[in-house]
Amino acid sequence: MSNTINLVLVLFYLLFTIQLRATELATLVFDLNECVEGEELDDYTEFRAEINNTAEIQLEVVNDNLFRNNPSLNQHSCAPSFDGTAAMCVSYDDSSCSFNPDDDTAVRFGVVVTPLNNQAVTLSSLSFFDLAPTEFIWIGGGSGINNPPTLMSARVLVDDEVIFLRDDVSISDEWTLQEYDFEGIEGFTITQSTVFDFELTAY
Repeated sequence: MSNTINLVLVLFYLLFTIQLRATELATLVFDLNECVEGEELDDYTEFRAEINNTAEIQLEVVNDNLFRNNPSLNQHSCAPSFDGTAAMCVSYDDSSCSFNPDDDTAVRFGVVVTPLNNQAVTLSSLSFFDLAPTEFIWIGGGSGINNPPTLMSARVLVDDEVIFLRDDVSISDEWTLQEYDFEGIEGFTITQSTVFDFELTAY
């Protein structure tokens, strides 16, 4: 029997938790509580993960933090999360109403999963909360009418090959739990170190 990995994420106002389940629980957490507003809204280096490896699974975040392409254009702000902590708010391309693979506005992170002890590991699920509010609120001050996205996509790649895509998923102005099951999908069970690239896109 292979080990199991569970991921829990919060999207668009963002809070990330990744869990890898084996005999012991390995975790990788982007809690986004370090979200900083100010002059450097194109800087995503505060969004680093807290990692708890086990004797069976080793985790690492590629380049240490989540990111977006062309960050000078695709900036972030900080907003209240559903649990009273900070969350990250990101922009989207409101000129398109359809899914655009590899969109620069996607929130991205790469996770290196290394099985130890010659055991197979299965990345089993992805879940996250999303919110597309009709009125934005920033922790640093300011609020106003928003032009929210209505759809989102989740895409996972290994070696630039798409192993999972779920697009045209409805999002709303209420916190909503999205859940994806990877069990039985080729590419999610591994026996050697593998980089899983995640892309989360609103439109």
